[in-house]
Amino acid sequence: MAEKGDKARLYDVAMRMYREGSSLTEISETLEVSRQTLSQWKADSKRPSDEMDEWDRARSQKRNNVQRLRDLFDRELTALEEMKAGRIPPGNFDAISKLGALVMKWEQREKDIRKQAQAEAAAAVEVEARRQGASGATIDALRKAIMTELSV
Repeated sequence: MAEKGDKARLYDVAMRMYREGSSLTEISETLEVSRQTLSQWKADSKRPSDEMDEWDRARSQKRNNVQRLRDLFDRELTALEEMKAGRIPPGNFDAISKLGALVMKWEQREKDIRKQAQAEAAAAVEVEARRQGASGATIDALRKAIMTELSV
């Protein structure tokens, strides 16, 4: 489990995984840090005057931005579908096309961020496994398990 100095190495990875939707239990199992330690890190990020801690705020903001973009795309697409053929202003096609491209870009970005978080988690586990003297085969198995388990 976590030792002194692990917070410096794992805090950002843990927060990113949480922001991307992983539970504290999943993060605990992946990074081999106790759930209690993660809860403490999360609680420490809360300012007394704020309703939410930084971890929850980051998760909420990420969801809100992406969801608002998807909602806007859906509304525009529905409005476009409800218009009669021949009465659709040419600019609407351009707007919906740009919104669709933006949604696809955000979804790809989300996927890339999840993949990066997986790689960072695997690297952190590998460092710890090497420190504890694990064999190359064990390290490879751990890396594969992390990359497979968290894949979307």
